[in-house]
Amino acid sequence: PMVWHAHEMVFGFGGAVIIGFLFTAARNWTGLPLPTGVPLGIAFSLWMAGRVGMFAGYGVATAVVDASLLLLAAAVLARRFLRARSYGNMPLVCVLALLGAANAAFHAAELGYVGVSSIAVAEMGLMLIVLIEMIIGGRVIPGFTVNAIPGIRVRRWPWLSRAALALAVAALVSDALMLPPVVRGACALYACVALAVQAIGWNPRATCARPMIWVLHGAYGWIPVGMMLLGLSAFGLVTRSAAMHAFAAGSMGGLIIGMMTRTALGHTGRVVRAGRWEWTAFVLVHAAALIRVAA
Repeated sequence: PMVWHAHEMVFGFGGAVIIGFLFTAARNWTGLPLPTGVPLGIAFSLWMAGRVGMFAGYGVATAVVDASLLLLAAAVLARRFLRARSYGNMPLVCVLALLGAANAAFHAAELGYVGVSSIAVAEMGLMLIVLIEMIIGGRVIPGFTVNAIPGIRVRRWPWLSRAALALAVAALVSDALMLPPVVRGACALYACVALAVQAIGWNPRATCARPMIWVLHGAYGWIPVGMMLLGLSAFGLVTRSAAMHAFAAGSMGGLIIGMMTRTALGHTGRVVRAGRWEWTAFVLVHAAALIRVAA
């Protein structure tokens, strides 16, 4: 059950959200059509077959079907970005392809083809999702904040964004390779500091009266918290599970519900403003993350 849960949260649920977001956003970024109709239906069928197979009939066939979706999505996006000369978005394709490769490695581990822990591979997949969150969040959260609150002062340092991403990659790689605890801990804690300074520069305190904005700031704030817990876990001071759930329930859960709410309202022609139901959902998702990490 724990292996199934880890896979479905990261590759099943998280993967579907990332593909849906990128297929929607890439149309705006490139001006080119993305899969709709039958091709999109085929992609959804692959996703659904993977979910049913993972739950009720796991084997080689399920592994092949499930592993194909993320890799196919990465190929589609790469073709569109190259055609539109949108080279700045290619890092997203690279991380998505790595996520697909991690999914394939998970299945190889579960089927006994490679001698690694499938849970460890799922955790590596979660860290790749965190990198995607950093890339996308670093673009949209400061922009949404400035647009929503006229006159707000938001500090964006490109060098700090690059440094935070580089340190996060170092933390991911050192963790995946199980380097000595002092190396893993130092990389994660340095990434925590860089990410925290970056997030504070976006002036989150000024967004308290804007739920559609603070939910995103709060979710991004879970990333430095997760890095801090990851660093402390390397030294045996907290459990590794606390760090993983800060990333998963906190940053991933919060960013997903915040972006889905915004997209659903905007794409149906409504005012992008949180009512009491949205506000309640935002509070609950962060409360759930806090309780899960504290546990």
